[in-house]
Amino acid sequence: MSNRPRILVLAVSCMLFFGIGLFSAIGPVLPDLARKTGTTLAEAGVLFSALYVGAVSTQMMAGQLTERFGVRLVLVGGCILLGAGILGVTVSTSLPFAVIFMLIAGLGDGVAIVVANVLVVQSFNARRLAALNLANVFFGLGAIAGPALAAFFLQTWQSAIPAFWVQCVVVLLPIPLVLLMQLPGRSAQTHEAEPKRSIYRSPLLWLSGAVLFVYVGTEIGIGGWGATFMGRTTNIDAGSAALVLSAFWVSFTGGRLLAAFLSTFCPPRVLLAGTLAGALAGVLLLLLASGSSTVTIGALLLIAVCLGPVFPTIVGMATSLFPHSAARAAAAVMVMGSLGGLILPWLLGLVLVSLGPLAYLLFLLFCVLLMLGLYGATRFFRADI
Repeated sequence: MSNRPRILVLAVSCMLFFGIGLFSAIGPVLPDLARKTGTTLAEAGVLFSALYVGAVSTQMMAGQLTERFGVRLVLVGGCILLGAGILGVTVSTSLPFAVIFMLIAGLGDGVAIVVANVLVVQSFNARRLAALNLANVFFGLGAIAGPALAAFFLQTWQSAIPAFWVQCVVVLLPIPLVLLMQLPGRSAQTHEAEPKRSIYRSPLLWLSGAVLFVYVGTEIGIGGWGATFMGRTTNIDAGSAALVLSAFWVSFTGGRLLAAFLSTFCPPRVLLAGTLAGALAGVLLLLLASGSSTVTIGALLLIAVCLGPVFPTIVGMATSLFPHSAARAAAAVMVMGSLGGLILPWLLGLVLVSLGPLAYLLFLLFCVLLMLGLYGATRFFRADI
């Protein structure tokens, strides 16, 4: 593929990742949605679940959908569902309708993120890890920009809902570019040198997915419960803890940007082993912090930098292992990652609140060691990844 089509693919993927990252605005927007639908904040929290349920549902089917209908139709459909769902949430005046529209947005989210990752892999091939990390940087930028947009609109319009309007526009913008791209059709997607279902019998696929299951849960568990942990172990106040978490996500995004550079000359097995080892060092540093605000902040930022590249690296490795079923492989590991995001943060929060910060840190240590162990097991089955 020439440079121009590749740049177009990368531009579309970056725009989509940025738009999906803007869902981070849902926290500041939620109180306005609760007032608009006449519900309590706790009741409106079901919108989080609706988004995840929709995303997991289409992630599981993304491979089959692209093989049957082609990448272009599926990607355009995902963008339309995503935009329509977001817009529907903002105009809903009852919670059931808001939940339905958020579910629709989740359906678009799930299929768009799988197809966008697979497109980058197929377009850049030998440089897939660099391209994947670069594209996923924009997810982090969107996650940083979402709350900032919400805060801006709260100050100017006394409502954070317009942040969702911006997101709606961003996720619909790639559609004209998708229509211009040179994309594989159904025949290219269905031509496989191996049986379609053979990848589901591979231990490598499930070991890679298990790494992503633990990783996503750990990432969200640290980002989501970090402020509570700092409040219980240091003298950092709530406002400062929020700023530290913002720095956490900035460092997380910086880690992906750094990995985009390193992956041009660093094999994926070395990159992944190094990032997991760095995350382990960060958790051990947290254990040794003994209430020191400076050490705690430094440890959290180290963990963020090291965890950032794990997701795109695992997706890139999974698709390289099964090049003839790239969409199915990517969908399978991403579904497991999403399930980890649903389960592990809840468990980590339960441990922190019920058993205390030390138990929380030991649980984090177990998660990182488990990721290292699972990755080591993949090396047993395949020596050349």
